[in-house]
Amino acid sequence: MDRKTSTYNGFVFLVIMLLASSCSTPLREITYLNGIKTNVPFENGPKPEMYRMRPNDQLFIQVISDEPQNVAFLNIISGQGASGGASSQTGMQLVTYLVDENGMIEYPFLGQIKVGGQTISEISANIQEKVDQYLENASVFVKQVNRTITVLGEVGAPGQILMVKNELTIFEALGGAGDITDYGNRKNIKVMREIDSGKLIVDLDLTNPDI
Repeated sequence: MDRKTSTYNGFVFLVIMLLASSCSTPLREITYLNGIKTNVPFENGPKPEMYRMRPNDQLFIQVISDEPQNVAFLNIISGQGASGGASSQTGMQLVTYLVDENGMIEYPFLGQIKVGGQTISEISANIQEKVDQYLENASVFVKQVNRTITVLGEVGAPGQILMVKNELTIFEALGGAGDITDYGNRKNIKVMREIDSGKLIVDLDLTNPDI
């Protein structure tokens, strides 16, 4: 190999190394909670407010008793036509009650019930009082079935995720969406929430241990 060829090969190798280094992303920009201390307890942050029902939310409501035949008239089954619709969840058809624009649901035999602006616990207690007027030893079970979040952008599986928990962290949400890809920016995550006055958008840096 002559000197000219050797110089050319060395130049090509240098260019390749420069391109490779320019394309690589520093670990501090892709590592979640970069530099966070381990084996150290961290105080919990402020608890989020309990979710309150809004128009177009869907509720699954069931009255339970040791004698099912006694509560059958208070339980809508699929095909009877509730004020909501059938919602598929864990392979089971749930008949749901749709919250209307006035925050009301239409419940068989109990009439219209105000649920807008109330938490699940408040709704359950309210319906329980009404059921107690008809039956003894009956319990009311209430669950919201339409709470979802939408994850978009550079993630493995963008789309909607069903919230089976009352609270969900940003890391759980991203984990459900297949995590951020190698092309995603972990230092600039936008979270949009609906609040009473409108929509709130905040920026999160997931590489920051103080998050």
